[in-house]
This record gives sequence, C-alpha cells and structure tokens, in this order.
Amino acid sequence: MNKGDYYLYGIGYDPAPAAIVSGGTSVSIKWADRKKTTTVDIAITE
Repeated sequence: MNKGDYYLYGIGYDPAPAAIVSGGTSVSIKWADRKKTTTVDIAITE
C-alpha cells in the first residue's frame, strides 16, 4: 500500500450468537513502512 491514512472496515457472521458483526479502525502508513507487512486488529460489534 502507499503511505497515507486508511480506514479498514470488516463485516462477517459470528455463528455463536447467530449475528452479523462489523467494525472498523483507522490506520496510518508511514513512508518507511509502506513495503512492510502490518497486522491490524479491528474491534467488532454485534
């Protein structure tokens, strides 16, 4: 990815409560990190 500010959004299905879950978070990628692999945790809600 290119350097910059991003908003990551996810949506899915959780079979335990039989509910659709979704969430998102903002991420900033710096020039020095643009070619690195980055792991981001996204909090979700039911």
